[in-house]
Amino acid sequence: MRNPDLQWIDNELYQWAKWAKKNGTHLGYPSSSAEYRVQKLGLQGAAIQQTNSNAMSIYTPDNVAKTEAEILKLSNQKLQDVVKTKYLQSGTDEGRIILLSTEWGENLSMSTYRRMLERAMYWLSGALQNGEEAR
Repeated sequence: MRNPDLQWIDNELYQWAKWAKKNGTHLGYPSSSAEYRVQKLGLQGAAIQQTNSNAMSIYTPDNVAKTEAEILKLSNQKLQDVVKTKYLQSGTDEGRIILLSTEWGENLSMSTYRRMLERAMYWLSGALQNGEEAR
């Protein structure tokens, strides 16, 4: 991360992605969406993976749950896609751009990708830091 102002949120997003990859519950396509789980079950309940009598709850650290909830609040789906692709997909930014371009059906330049990522990161940083200050 080149911008020192964004180092904090970059670290938070890497922690979110690390947890999500390990536990298999992130903004991908789970049996119920993360947004639904947050709305219906609250932040901690959003990690429940099964609903039968053998239900198992996966512990979600507060910072991870808050980060995921704020990602879901980003102003448009493309910003969510850029964040998800950056932090959940391995490979290079060039490869991520090809993936997003294919998914969206339009050409995405490196400069547009970086601007979108930076925009999302500034918004997430402000949202998460304001949430901490309100406590």
